[in-house]
Amino acid sequence: MVKFFLRFFIELLGIPFIDVIGIDATYNVCKEKVALVIFTGVNNLGQTIILMGSFITKEDFDAYQFALLSFEGFFGIPSTVMTDQDPALKSAIESQWKETNHLFCLFHIFRNIQKNMAKHLGKHNEKFLKDFTKIQRIEDSQEFEKEWGSFIEQFSNAKMKKERKEGSYELEIVASKSDCSEFESSFDEIDEECEEESKEEQKSKNEKIKNYLLYLSKSRHSWAKCYTYKIFGAGLFFFKSCIYF
Repeated sequence: MVKFFLRFFIELLGIPFIDVIGIDATYNVCKEKVALVIFTGVNNLGQTIILMGSFITKEDFDAYQFALLSFEGFFGIPSTVMTDQDPALKSAIESQWKETNHLFCLFHIFRNIQKNMAKHLGKHNEKFLKDFTKIQRIEDSQEFEKEWGSFIEQFSNAKMKKERKEGSYELEIVASKSDCSEFESSFDEIDEECEEESKEEQKSKNEKIKNYLLYLSKSRHSWAKCYTYKIFGAGLFFFKSCIYF
C-alpha cells in the first residue's frame, strides 16, 4: 500500500525542469518505519528541489508503480529519470514510462561498490575506485568497452596477498622437533596448508568480484558517460535525500 502525501508549492521554489527527475527511497526515517520515496527536480537556479514524496510499506513493483502514477498525474512523464539500482523500481519505470531515459546515480553506485566490494578488494580498494572512476568518464564507447573488459579481467584475477598467520600451537610443534630434516618437513607442511587455504580464499574473492562487475556491466548504458553524456540531465548526476522526521 502506498500513501501519497506531499506536493510542494513549486512556484515558491523556482521553475523546475520536470523533464529530469531523481527518485530516491530513504528508509526508516519516521516513527512508522516505512520507506519515504522522494521525487526531486532541478529549478532554474540549478538547485535540487523536492517535487513529491510517497510513503511505501513494501518495496515492490506495485508500490513503485503507484508512486509513478501519482507523480505522472501531477507533473506528466519525465524524459529522464535518475535512480539507484533498485530492481523493483527499475521494472516499474520500464513498464510505466517506456520512453523515459533511465540513468543510475553515481553516488549510489560508489556507495554500493564500497558496501559489497571493499571487504573482497582489501588493499586494492583504492585503486579499484580510482580506475573505475577513470573508465566511467570515458566518452568514446569503443574505448570504454575495451578498458572495461580489461578492468574486469584485471580485478577478477587480482592476487590479494595475505600474510600467513603463524599460530603458537603449530610453532610449538615445529620447535619441538630436534631433527633438522624433520623440522623442515613439518614447517613445509604447515606452509603448504596455509598457502592452499589462501588460494581457495582468493579464488572465492575473485569470483565474487567478477560476478559483481558483470552485474554492473549489464547496466553500463545507464551509468557510463559514453552512453549517457548526450542525455540532458540538468546537472542531476548525484543525489541523496536528506529528510528526517
